[in-house]
Amino acid sequence: MNKDTIKQALLLNGAKCNTKQELFSYFASKLNFPDYFGNNWDAFEEIINDISYKNVVIFYNLEQCLPNDTENKTILFDILNQYNQDNKTVFYYLNSAF
Repeated sequence: MNKDTIKQALLLNGAKCNTKQELFSYFASKLNFPDYFGNNWDAFEEIINDISYKNVVIFYNLEQCLPNDTENKTILFDILNQYNQDNKTVFYYLNSAF
């Protein structure tokens, strides 16, 4: 990933996602989810897969995302990894800030 890619990337801060509901709110705001988003994993997956991102998405401070909720963290990454495979669009994950 080069500097131009990083400059144009959409940045998501895992530190802003301490709970599942905070994660849903944060993603909905940053990724411009439609108003009908249902704040559940099925709706999240449907919207993630319906939206096309022009830029790379960098999800940083990953270790701070859902720090006490490994079950939901696993669901999140299963959805994002499937999105990456299906759409050839990239969510990059970083364990810290850059």
